[in-house]
Amino acid sequence: MRNETSAVSDYKYFAFISYSHRDKKWGDWLHKAIETYKIPKRLQTEEQEGNVLPKRLFPVFRDREELPTSADLGEQITGALRHSRFLIVICSPNAARSIWVNEEIKAFKAMGRENRILSLIVDGEPNASDKPGDEKTECFPEAMRFRVDAEGNLTGERSEPIAADIRPGMDGRQNALLKLVAGLLGVGFDTLRQRENERRVRRLMAAGAVMAVLLLAFAGLAWRAWLSEQQALHEKQRAEKNELQAKSRLSELYSREGSKSRHDVEWANSLLWYSRSLKNNNSYATHFSIVDSLNRIHFETTALRGHTDTVDKVLISTNEKFMASSAHDNELILWDRDNGNPLAALSIDHEGVTDFIFNHNSTLLACLSDKHTVRIWKLDKPQVDSHAIAKITGVSAITFQDSGENLVLNCNDGVQRYWNVFRRKLSKESKTVQTIHKLSPGGSLGAIESKNGVELVDINKNKIQATFNLRHGNWVTSSTFSPDSTSFVIGARYSGLISIFDLSDLDSVNPTELLGHKGEIVDLSFSPDSQMLASASWDNTVRTWTWSGWWGATRAVLRGHEGRVAAVAFAPDGKNLVSGGWDQAVRLWEGDTTRTVKTLSTTGVVLAITFSPDSRFVAAATSDKQVMIWNRSSGEPAGTLTGHTESVKVVAFSPDGRLIASGATDGKLSLWDWTLGTRIAAFQGGGALTAIACSPDGQLLASGESDGSIRLWDVATGQQLHKSLKHQGAIQTLVFSPDGHTLASGAKDKLVYLWDIPTGARRLALKAHVSTVNDITFSNNGIMLATADDMDFEDGLIHLWDFPTGRELKVLHAEGESINSVAFSPSADIIASTGYDESISLWDSQSGRLVDRLVIDDVISKDGHVAFSPDGRALALSGHHALYLWDTGSDDQLADRLAVATSIGISYDLDDNGLPVPKDPVLLAQARLDAAKIGRIWWREDGGKSLVPLYENELAQATKFLQTKTASETNGK
Repeated sequence: MRNETSAVSDYKYFAFISYSHRDKKWGDWLHKAIETYKIPKRLQTEEQEGNVLPKRLFPVFRDREELPTSADLGEQITGALRHSRFLIVICSPNAARSIWVNEEIKAFKAMGRENRILSLIVDGEPNASDKPGDEKTECFPEAMRFRVDAEGNLTGERSEPIAADIRPGMDGRQNALLKLVAGLLGVGFDTLRQRENERRVRRLMAAGAVMAVLLLAFAGLAWRAWLSEQQALHEKQRAEKNELQAKSRLSELYSREGSKSRHDVEWANSLLWYSRSLKNNNSYATHFSIVDSLNRIHFETTALRGHTDTVDKVLISTNEKFMASSAHDNELILWDRDNGNPLAALSIDHEGVTDFIFNHNSTLLACLSDKHTVRIWKLDKPQVDSHAIAKITGVSAITFQDSGENLVLNCNDGVQRYWNVFRRKLSKESKTVQTIHKLSPGGSLGAIESKNGVELVDINKNKIQATFNLRHGNWVTSSTFSPDSTSFVIGARYSGLISIFDLSDLDSVNPTELLGHKGEIVDLSFSPDSQMLASASWDNTVRTWTWSGWWGATRAVLRGHEGRVAAVAFAPDGKNLVSGGWDQAVRLWEGDTTRTVKTLSTTGVVLAITFSPDSRFVAAATSDKQVMIWNRSSGEPAGTLTGHTESVKVVAFSPDGRLIASGATDGKLSLWDWTLGTRIAAFQGGGALTAIACSPDGQLLASGESDGSIRLWDVATGQQLHKSLKHQGAIQTLVFSPDGHTLASGAKDKLVYLWDIPTGARRLALKAHVSTVNDITFSNNGIMLATADDMDFEDGLIHLWDFPTGRELKVLHAEGESINSVAFSPSADIIASTGYDESISLWDSQSGRLVDRLVIDDVISKDGHVAFSPDGRALALSGHHALYLWDTGSDDQLADRLAVATSIGISYDLDDNGLPVPKDPVLLAQARLDAAKIGRIWWREDGGKSLVPLYENELAQATKFLQTKTASETNGK
């Protein structure tokens, strides 16, 4: 037996691979596959043709590139062919057209080794050239298809090549390789494949064993990793929970600060706090507080800058076309009210301005200087058309008479003079008591200010009518008459005291006192209807006030001035304000524009309210025998149901929203198709109806009567079910449980009964109430029940009960108010209640904490009601002759409204201590301008587009102001 070394020594190469350079990828693959193929060990010891098989088929010669065009293969190629045991031809149409592949085959065959030629078909068709028209797909070179003689010439005798086929659907790569290897080794293909399979099995078994070991190892690692992952997940969840709890606590803290600000009527501050609260947690109750604050705030419209010193007086003309402001820089600036453009800078011979006033039709502006001289400007040509009132000095107060023809001049010589502004001469004179500091509109009354009080003078009678003294030795710092001359107000230097005296009752020496400011009161202004008051103070704020009799309260606190406020005035519309201060800015404020709380007016007292199941409509039962329906989103009327002969006491929608049930005090229960306005059924009870409820499936109605009877009605048949259910007092409220299986009733007998609907039997009695049960409500999830305990006009109680066990969970104390009505929010986390104090209280149902109060300027009747819309985004309250609707809209809508309000409607932010921090005036003006251009100012009907010229001027003025301020600070250094 020959050894392996002697067998290999005859040939340098185990095989020669011949291919076209276009098939290089196949040449690369085959070369690597053969040289790296490991012959099965069981075959390595066997002899084939007297040779022991090697461990590997190595080396293999590969002609890497086509030779240059020549008739000679070259010595290198010829030598390689001679020293190769086999020739492997990669067959394809490319190879069939290759001259050099064909020559290599001819040369190898000429060496007498035709039986050692193997082929690998990678493309085309074998012997396709035998079929006319298919010659281009031929894969065998010509020398493969025919025999060659000893001289290397082709003969006509056909040859049958041994071929492995790697084309799609044929042998495949692995089997094709094994066929070639079998040919190279001289062993059978099946034998080699069997050995290969055995080797693969052994390899797989070994790999399996290794994998098993690895799997065990990996399983251990995976288990540890899983444990670590679970621990990390728990840590992450704990961290997320802690973060959520921290955000929730932070949100609650911000919300509480917002509620405190609301209590102090600091509506702007409340919105800034609520904005922070919502960024940490989306609190449901906060939504309604935001809506209410947005409804009450005076947005800062703009800040105009033209003065170089403290602005000490501001005024808007009666036609609202002009605005005037004076400052310590001795300039009186006339502004275009709409676009903020300074029309003229007016001066009185370099004298300071004490007072100025527009006439009734805004054609004239009269100004009193600190030298007691007067000048009048015609406003169509203010810079050129003005005149001084000559030879009249010592003027202490001015006002226009109602006709506007005469300017009333009160002089220090005790004479009141009347200057005809058109003829430019005195029209008359009259004696007065002494120097008058303030004149009423028209000039019939005057006020003489002293250190501790004011004397009221009847100008026509030339006598002092009354003396108004301030308590506690306070100093008078400002005063003014109301437009209707029925009130006189005095601002004090200390304690921020404002005193309003009723001029129609001069015998009363006790004024209405308003407290709230923390600094000197320096200016006061009544609204045109004399029903509101605005005050400017050195505590950096403006306040608006309302009062009735001896009682008064702040309506709003306006912040924004960067320093003391020195001047304030109402606009003629009674809604907007203008103010000036030490920051040299004139600020415009707007209230009552597009309101977020709708007021739906009624002709009668609202006795009950309800929402449609889809939340689109709200209905009210009224004392004028009607049911009124409105579209919730627009606030427009959607229908009125008439036909009752007595006050409509109760109202309810059917579950599908198509029908409305209403009951009147005459005991008649009506069922309406409200879209058509027609009554489709009527039920007559035994007494005056006091309560009504509709079952969740719409098949039953429950009615309560003044004699304590409860009747259940089948809507389809109109028949009464069971016998009447009874209380020992008048029924106050009825409500079905969410599943419709239970009816809860409350009455004047201080009891709540739970009735089983199928049997009519009483299941439970809730007995903790100490007074009349005014209202009952179920939570939507049916697990809680809330009842209102009237407490006879004392501190009302809200009892929370577990349903259906009847266990009392907690009691909420409404200090100082009775409870008429209660309602769960759809999510059951908030309870709304109302009493007789013109407000809604919002309670956290879990903690029992009073979250906030929503106040209205109306009287709530003893039958007032509160209700949530089913979608939870609206809250309704019945007033005396109106229905009030807080509508939050979607979360995104509310967030957008809040973002716009806080970014451009408020000129400051709050630091961590809640103190105002002014915004950059240029950035603020730019933000306002950008919002106006795209109509994003939602509280304006046009989205603010009409304000673009105003904000362009604000931006220019703010830029100039900052440049001047920077230059001044630089020079100061």
